[in-house]
Amino acid sequence: NILERNIAQFIKPGKNTLTICLECVGHIWSGYKTFNGIVHPVYLTHKRDSIELKNWRRKSVPKIYKAEELRKIQPEARSDFDDSQWEQVLIDKSRDNRFYKSFSDRRFYWYRTKVTIPEEFAGKRLSLDFAEVDDEAWIYVNEEFIGRRISDHSLYDPYPRSKFSFDITQQIRPGKINTIAVCIEKRRHFIGGGLYKGGGLYNYVRISAYDFCVDKNWKIKEGLHGQEEDWHAENYDDSDWEEINIPSKEKENKGSIVWYRRRVNLRVPEGYVAPLRLILKNTGSKALIYFNGVLIGRYANIGPQEDFYIPEDLIKEDNVIALAVDGRENRPKLGDISISPYYLAKKVDISVFF
Repeated sequence: NILERNIAQFIKPGKNTLTICLECVGHIWSGYKTFNGIVHPVYLTHKRDSIELKNWRRKSVPKIYKAEELRKIQPEARSDFDDSQWEQVLIDKSRDNRFYKSFSDRRFYWYRTKVTIPEEFAGKRLSLDFAEVDDEAWIYVNEEFIGRRISDHSLYDPYPRSKFSFDITQQIRPGKINTIAVCIEKRRHFIGGGLYKGGGLYNYVRISAYDFCVDKNWKIKEGLHGQEEDWHAENYDDSDWEEINIPSKEKENKGSIVWYRRRVNLRVPEGYVAPLRLILKNTGSKALIYFNGVLIGRYANIGPQEDFYIPEDLIKEDNVIALAVDGRENRPKLGDISISPYYLAKKVDISVFF
């Protein structure tokens, strides 16, 4: 999805540093590999000017394309292609003009539109923005293949939410007519009750103009600083860390990731079986949970899941719990934390004779 933030209060004259922390939270199964990291342009601007691309022509084609074919320019993507007999559709958030048809195999649709870009957009960085596309899209601007996008929603979710953008500064001709073409591959998705998922462009398509594009000289490093320093490890020396009582809400650490550690002695009564769980409640932020140096779960205050199984082969008499609490959106708050058994069962010996 597209993220926008007002950073005017943080900008200073001269050199500035932009740091982005990205979290991979897992993906809904969709049959596809999905991307991690920054996959869209990053822009800085005083004001964003946009042109909504509402009026399109659309046509279903019987041909089944191979991916390598669509990376080349097809006739439907050429500027002089005659689409006058195609269906006219309006792409607008006020209505749903996706196609809802029952079919048993793959089908391809072409969308085309033409737009005159204002001359004042010259010298700006331009992006082509899509709100929602279902299922897969190949995008062309002025007879040049720009890129491919696979919708990242569940096969069974009829409401895709997959905003994405491509930088088209080099392809657009300000002051002239420009041709945008999109080939959509729609797969058969049956929801139930006689309903089929809609396919195609939805909500909005627009061209936006920005002052700068931060697209070069990025540096990338995997993992949190605390992970690199082994703050979650059993043998880490935390003797100089501050001692606190929980639940605790950090007052001065909004925007930070705060680490907590404590040692705990565990012993299951001899002759009994007692699978253990760590219970985390009333924590207002996301958290990574480590037990004896091993990540056993991820807490998020959506839902949330509060019980986290502790694998029996990790449990010792002296153990270390470590949590990284995310305060990037709210002040980090570690709530109530405890360990208890799922059940307690006595071991018995059973002899079976035949």
